[in-house]
Amino acid sequence: MTAKKQQGDGAHFELWELLARTQHAIINARELELREHGITPTQAYILLRIYQLRNKATQAQIANFIFRKQNTVSINVKRMEKQGLLKKNRNGNRITLSLTDKGEQIYKKTLKRQTIDNIMSSLSQKQSEQLRASLEMLFTAAANELAKFSNDAFLKNILKNFSNR
Repeated sequence: MTAKKQQGDGAHFELWELLARTQHAIINARELELREHGITPTQAYILLRIYQLRNKATQAQIANFIFRKQNTVSINVKRMEKQGLLKKNRNGNRITLSLTDKGEQIYKKTLKRQTIDNIMSSLSQKQSEQLRASLEMLFTAAANELAKFSNDAFLKNILKNFSNR
């Protein structure tokens, strides 16, 4: 009998439920940490990606990076523009995003990830490596399941970008 079949009787659902609760707890801790800077974890991800792409990020690149649809990213970008954190730059038909001085200051403050460090340091190096490998397998399986329900280019890009890391 395979490991998958042995996990029946609700064990997969219980494991998924634990994973979801853990994710929400970590996100809630990070939200509280970021609150003093007036941004959300999603906005912190957006600042990170714009910085990584040297202030030439497109909304599509950000959507792929944070695994969100472009309309969700667009809503966040509009809010962040109003907050003075980023600006849109038009180069022909292409629009890229760059950090303002205020956005770069906030980005640098978000690099202090004490809650994440405190939580993740409860794992040994070996446990961290095992968790990473397991999560990568789960992410790929989840994206493949999503692709079964949709012929969305969004999912294809996510899978392509994830496998090219």
